[in-house]
Amino acid sequence: MNLLSGPPRSFSTERLVISRGERRDAHDLYAAARESIEQAHPFLPWCHPDYVIAESKAWLGLVAREWRADSAYSFVIRDQHGRLIGGCGINRIGDGYIGNLGYWIRSTEIGRGYATEAAMGLARYGFAALKLGRIEFVMSVRNGASRAVAKRCGARYEGEMRNALLLHGAYHNAHLYGLISGDLTPMQSS
Repeated sequence: MNLLSGPPRSFSTERLVISRGERRDAHDLYAAARESIEQAHPFLPWCHPDYVIAESKAWLGLVAREWRADSAYSFVIRDQHGRLIGGCGINRIGDGYIGNLGYWIRSTEIGRGYATEAAMGLARYGFAALKLGRIEFVMSVRNGASRAVAKRCGARYEGEMRNALLLHGAYHNAHLYGLISGDLTPMQSS
């Protein structure tokens, strides 16, 4: 990227404000993560039963370093009332044109379409602001919810990758979905 001002630190969708994680988000992030451990832990090892606020603070420090290095762009997701309801990001940016898109939504907000809305908004951001040519969604073969989000975004299934994820000390197969800008599903309203 290496633009003087860098990519925008926030953007909005119909119901969400998606902004770069900052130190001031630590307590809200901690609360959302603690609430979501049972649902998220199988697929997101960082969201574990012993999760403490220091881990939220450390992650937010990492976010700033990754932005400066143009290696990853992580965001917090807030609803229209300002409540932190999850996180999303694009990482593993290879050769400057391929990124991996990930997302999570706090347990009490699942089933409201927020993951799809955030992922679609972030994909648009990736193509427009980061100038990516391709975005990948990689998820455990056991993560049906993430697979459904990728499909709703318009991503195409490209196969099952053997031992592609290391979760809790064991290798797991993963589904790979690929998205190019022409594949994106139109948003309901913009």
